[in-house]
Amino acid sequence: MPIRTLSKELIAEIQGSIRHLTTLNLSNNEISQIQNLEPLASLTKLDLGRNRIGAIGGLDALRELAHLDLSGNRIEAVGGLDRLGALEVLVLADNRIGRFEAPEMEHDAGARGRAKDGSGSVSVCTRH
Repeated sequence: MPIRTLSKELIAEIQGSIRHLTTLNLSNNEISQIQNLEPLASLTKLDLGRNRIGAIGGLDALRELAHLDLSGNRIEAVGGLDRLGALEVLVLADNRIGRFEAPEMEHDAGARGRAKDGSGSVSVCTRH
């Protein structure tokens, strides 16, 4: 059964099973909102690809996050990433992006084999 919400109970169960979790893959579910991730502050890689996420948010506590995959969602605007100081890679392929407001990230236009989303925005961005 797919995960539909990132409930506090689910996050507590994940956190309880692994004390200092650094990688979490929640791809291919039906998650519509990023929330309740505060207890997982040690994450360095988070994959939320192929869900139903419409907006980027709920990530401020993940100060160690270096790799974020949000490909295959319903995201229309990119922004609010300024508190993610460790973020190096942001994957956004197959979204509905019309606005990109992340001056701290650089579009990786020369990346070979990396698809672009329907709006022409580059799907992989790196910190410059």
